[in-house]
Amino acid sequence: MSLSVLTVARTLPSAVVGGMEEVTWNLAKSLSRLGIRETILTTSFDSEAHVARRDGVTIHEIPYVPRRLRDKPSYRWWPYFGAAAALYAREAGLSADIVHSQSFYANGFLAWREHAPVVLTAHGTPMGDYQASRDNLGKEVGRVHPRLALQRIAFALATARARTQLHNGGDCHGRCPPPTDGDLRREISLAAQRISRPRGTAFRKR
Repeated sequence: MSLSVLTVARTLPSAVVGGMEEVTWNLAKSLSRLGIRETILTTSFDSEAHVARRDGVTIHEIPYVPRRLRDKPSYRWWPYFGAAAALYAREAGLSADIVHSQSFYANGFLAWREHAPVVLTAHGTPMGDYQASRDNLGKEVGRVHPRLALQRIAFALATARARTQLHNGGDCHGRCPPPTDGDLRREISLAAQRISRPRGTAFRKR
């Protein structure tokens, strides 16, 4: 039996351009090429449920945004996504050996008495948000100010601590190349080889 992964990702590149979205989609395609059954739960932007298969990946778009928030900025939707994804998986009878949460949306799965192992990838503040914050701070305090210097130092230290960085191209604005398929496949192969005897845990109702 092949390994199966259920990825929980609030958005994909088809809806939003960003680093987390590019990483999610590139990883899902590469896992599929390695023979892993990859399924993604993501947000429906038209309030309708959709299921599609693309590049060997099954994608479920989930309608969960409360009516009162549909015309509001999308960042107000995200607190509802984790619980909605878990509920959808349970009601649809989806099963997987591993749940991979892209950012902090595994809360619904972790609340179950029985659940598959959960892997979480933490994503930082989008580069665009950081740059906008820096520009706004510069307008408030001036370009030469200790707060700006401290912000730059904190950003440099945070990125320097990363053991491995695979630039995805989404947040680089053309300044760094995206990883090649080979880069991703090598990284994923190493990770997949560490997973032995998958239990095939299903998401069972309590």
